[in-house]
Amino acid sequence: MSKLNLLLVHDRNKCIGCYACIIACKLEHSSEESDDPGRIRIVHVGPKISGAKVQQHFKAIFCRHCLNAPCVKECPTNALKKTEDGRTVVDEELCIGCRICIEVCPFGAPQLGDDGKIRLCDICMPRIENGKLPACVSACVARCLQVRTIDELKTRRAKSRKF
Repeated sequence: MSKLNLLLVHDRNKCIGCYACIIACKLEHSSEESDDPGRIRIVHVGPKISGAKVQQHFKAIFCRHCLNAPCVKECPTNALKKTEDGRTVVDEELCIGCRICIEVCPFGAPQLGDDGKIRLCDICMPRIENGKLPACVSACVARCLQVRTIDELKTRRAKSRKF
């Protein structure tokens, strides 16, 4: 299995908490038969008083596709799997909705659908394969959600450490 080369990145300093990403995700993954819970959530953090300033931000919660994903290890039915490209995916036929993955995920990413099955962000891989951005990224008015390659993130980090 290769490591995932694409990652969804959220800049909490730019996020305005408009929830457009959640709506776009729900629209992308819902159908007439099923109202998808959305595979991304936005959580308001704060306000917090720091000195004379009031601080607050919005935090995006979505699957990070961990290399050694605890949800995959702990799933009793092996419904959670790693793909060849490193994504963590759910086999809905095997999922029994036991919620163990929700408990062990350090990011709180798995979402329970109205059918009792778990949903995870798949980075909208079908959209990416068709030359489109993930639904949440396309809808983000503040441009705080982006898809980056691992190499782009490493280069950006190296540049920020030089200063």
